[in-house]
Amino acid sequence: MTTVGYGDFSPSTEASKLFTVAYAISSIGLFIAFASKIAAIHIRETLRHRRIKK
Repeated sequence: MTTVGYGDFSPSTEASKLFTVAYAISSIGLFIAFASKIAAIHIRETLRHRRIKK
């Protein structure tokens, strides 16, 4: 969601700068939530397979 670019496009007004900060923070939070959900599924499946092998 965020990137380091060449600066061709950048927020110029205070409102657009605040929006950009809020957007970056919220998208980092969404990525963390997504990654933790994937990790939880992986852990659950790994534990399930280990129980089946016993």
